[in-house]
Amino acid sequence: MQLPGVGRRSFVVSCAVLASLLAIVVPVRAALPVVMGPPETPAPTPDFTTWRELGQHEGLPQATAYALAQDRDGYVWAGTEDGLARYDGRRWRRVPIPGASHAPPHVLALTATDDGAVWAGSDLRGLLRWNGSAIEAFGASRGLPVTVVRGVVPAARDSVWVATPQGVARCNADGCRALAPAAKLDAWTVLPGRGDGDAPVLWVATLQDGVYRIDDPDGDARLADWHVGMRDGMPANTARALAQFGGPDGRDLWIASGYGVTRVARDRLVVYGEGVRLTSSTASVLVPSVDDEGRPVLLAGLQRGGLVRFRDDGSWQRESLAQGLPDDAIYSILLTDRDRAQPRLWLGTQGVGAIRREAGRWSVIDTRHGLPARSVRGVGRNAFPDGTEGFWIGTVGGAVQLRDGRWQPLGPPAIASAQVYDLARASDGSVWLGTDRGLVHWRSDGIDTIDRTQTHFPANTIIAVLVSRDDDGNEEVWLGARHGLALVRDGKLARLAKWPQHLGPAVRTFAESRDRGGRRTLWAGGEGGVESWHEGRWTPLPGNCLPHEEVMDLRVRGEPGAQSLWIATRGGIARVDLDDGNACEALSGPALPMAVVYQLRHDGNGRVYLFGYEGALRLTPDPAAPGSLARMRVERYDENDGLPALEFNRATHVDERGRIWAGGVAGAVVFDPAAEPPPQPARPLLLTSAVVLEPDEPLAPGALLPASHNSVRFEFALMSYEREHLTRYRTQLVGLDASPRAWTTEPGITYARVPPGDYVFRVWARDAFGTISGPREQPFAVAVPRWQSPLAIGLYLFAFALLAMAWSRSRSRGLAQRAESLAREVDERTRALGELNRQLEQASLTDPLTGLANRRHFAAHVAGQLERRREQGGRSLLCLLDLDWFKSINDRHGHAAGDELLVQAAGCLRAWAGNAGSALRWGGEEFLLVRPLLSGEDPATLAQQLVDAVRQCRISLAGRDVVVTGSVGWTTWPWLPTRPLLVSLDQALTLADQALYRAKESGRDRAVGAVWDDTAPALAEHPDMRVRWSSRER
Repeated sequence: MQLPGVGRRSFVVSCAVLASLLAIVVPVRAALPVVMGPPETPAPTPDFTTWRELGQHEGLPQATAYALAQDRDGYVWAGTEDGLARYDGRRWRRVPIPGASHAPPHVLALTATDDGAVWAGSDLRGLLRWNGSAIEAFGASRGLPVTVVRGVVPAARDSVWVATPQGVARCNADGCRALAPAAKLDAWTVLPGRGDGDAPVLWVATLQDGVYRIDDPDGDARLADWHVGMRDGMPANTARALAQFGGPDGRDLWIASGYGVTRVARDRLVVYGEGVRLTSSTASVLVPSVDDEGRPVLLAGLQRGGLVRFRDDGSWQRESLAQGLPDDAIYSILLTDRDRAQPRLWLGTQGVGAIRREAGRWSVIDTRHGLPARSVRGVGRNAFPDGTEGFWIGTVGGAVQLRDGRWQPLGPPAIASAQVYDLARASDGSVWLGTDRGLVHWRSDGIDTIDRTQTHFPANTIIAVLVSRDDDGNEEVWLGARHGLALVRDGKLARLAKWPQHLGPAVRTFAESRDRGGRRTLWAGGEGGVESWHEGRWTPLPGNCLPHEEVMDLRVRGEPGAQSLWIATRGGIARVDLDDGNACEALSGPALPMAVVYQLRHDGNGRVYLFGYEGALRLTPDPAAPGSLARMRVERYDENDGLPALEFNRATHVDERGRIWAGGVAGAVVFDPAAEPPPQPARPLLLTSAVVLEPDEPLAPGALLPASHNSVRFEFALMSYEREHLTRYRTQLVGLDASPRAWTTEPGITYARVPPGDYVFRVWARDAFGTISGPREQPFAVAVPRWQSPLAIGLYLFAFALLAMAWSRSRSRGLAQRAESLAREVDERTRALGELNRQLEQASLTDPLTGLANRRHFAAHVAGQLERRREQGGRSLLCLLDLDWFKSINDRHGHAAGDELLVQAAGCLRAWAGNAGSALRWGGEEFLLVRPLLSGEDPATLAQQLVDAVRQCRISLAGRDVVVTGSVGWTTWPWLPTRPLLVSLDQALTLADQALYRAKESGRDRAVGAVWDDTAPALAEHPDMRVRWSSRER
């Protein structure tokens, strides 16, 4: 990536201008005293912000968004290293730049003016202007003889200030006029404002020489005796952004530069840099805004370090990766929806593209933010024996805690390197941790570990820990393990006089309730149901209360006298009224769109959050029937709501602010119910396109279309920018549709062969809150064709009468012939229909691009073949293959080349599978290969041969040979020959998919297999399965 603003052709120019700057002699005012800004003000509790990523997946041409702007119609524009794009509330769409189709410029600056124009500064094409229908370039003929424009700032309703390596100019649609006093300034950007005495001024930030000021820029412009640079105390002479904010009259000048931010106040110069641990990189952008409570703040974007909020009193706070920011390299800031109490915040980043602050989404914390691994096993908040306190996350790669704004290893190395599933704090301040290495007791003076080497300890993997007190006040530690239950008293394992008979081997969860007298009932859940421990006796909960016997989570809600036990199972949820004879209500099946519920949590409003392998659900009580599970309103959360993946693990937490935490296979997520935004006013609904089809030309309002051109298409967009996936549209063509059509997600509709008549097209939009915008309307008409005129109709009637007479005479003769002909025709059409049905069925089972079988073919045919082979004692090899770096080939050579690559690769895979096997396109660039395993064949060798076959496959794109590699995840089915029913076919495919993920994480171009290993730890979700990931290094 090239340094923004220097440009691919501007370095020599910049050097020349820098040399000329040495000749400038500017009188400098008396130096202000320089002071360091205060250190960061820590937040009372960490904030975890939620962002929607709007990058290349949504159509952005390239992942670096140097500039952002919003035009008068509501579109958001982005300047990237690959040209311009415009966001319509659904996708980014590239905006063509004349003369730059093969080498689009880096667009470094963007702004919009009130006349509807959008202005852009670039490194190769100079100044660009969108005039409402196309981009026009400004060159020497229009008064701007430069190819590099770094800054563009509004000057008036229809004009802009332009910063270039050769000074500053003011431009409108007619052309540009250079600002003479700035002719020798290597300008980066400018800021129009008010100086002393309320006089208009223009500050000029330069590449290498600080900041200058030009007085009366619209009149008798002159270079003022004012300058701020390194010799005055700035941390660097490179000035990137300017803003006026704070101070007695709101006019303190803030400067973003290399190595920090500088505030020029009336009586001093305040520097925020390395000395206060703000940044060691460049501050790139400054924008005044307000915080969540409406108080003024100044936003600063750092090219390496995230987003900073300054207050007028000088305090500041940083938001970085640890708080959920997807990328901490910020190049641009945009505020939209300024009619809201809290404007919507957009950031342009270096590696993710554009991101938008969106309350009501799940914030993600993963390896980008400091987690040792993606898969999260435990999460919570606690005080620890080393004196620290805060949030902790346990992953398959170790445990971390949030400390000093960063995720750092939790505790001593023996804890930090373990998989921590659960932990609980004892009354003496020590902490008991359930890990994959046993039970760890962490005290201020050290740690002890209890594992299977000690008598009565059920298993090394402890997945549930509960510190409780019995009815006599004695402290106990209850442990749930994959293979049993354990109890610790006085730091030692205790033997229970009675053991539960119905929990099953894996005990996953505990809860406790107390009656009005303070007597405890302990609840334990496991593979066989729920049992309660009360007054020395275990009592099973009746099985008919549960939607499924396998219990995943337990939660007790309410105070003594009004308590309920909530139960999550593998088949739904149940609620037990503990003060009404254990009356039970279950929710499952069609009423609950989640089969397996791993965890459940409640927020402060009584809503229930469920987590499984199909995403998350929120159940909201019906005010008319608050006690009914069946009447609860169900909302689903998926990737559109910020989840990095749909599958969760058994890890949840509710913190003191009511935020919901959950851990899954792709990281931890945080949701703040209190931050959900209220419904917004109706947003602009735009009719983005109205065209006549065949020929393809615009449809003007009120147009009269000839009868031969009567097919039209309308496209529209809601400028909502709030959970766009929930936006819905409905349309009506008045004169054709009796009423508006049903709501749909489609942002366009085609009307083919519209009959003659007068019409009005109408469209409505409904946003995520249910607020309706519209209708937008466009009238048009279709002319009556000549053949439908009154004269033509009279001639048709006369001709019809003559034909009727002739037909009557021949009718009798033709009836017999017609009957015979109809019989033959019926036979022929029946045969043709049968053949067509056969072809359609075959097409539904075949991928149209590659000709390989598809998933439907697998379900309809291959699965049955595998089942029959299993019944006959045979085994099969299942290989999921993903073509490496396919997206980069698509980006580099185009989608047509990507399709051709898939076709050629499919041929090689078909050859590898042979007649006895099957090659199927599984989706995208992923394929499934199935082969019978013959006696003596090694599946790992066959899988490696598949990897080699892909590498050796001769693939030619545009006449050039391309080397393609593939990653393979494999397993066999039946998985374990001695227990053929241990793993279902779907579970085997899941194992192959997990192996494929490990192959890609390990460097690609390799095969990784999921094989049985007695010495491997059992899977948490399948205690009977012990998996070793088999890989051969190349």
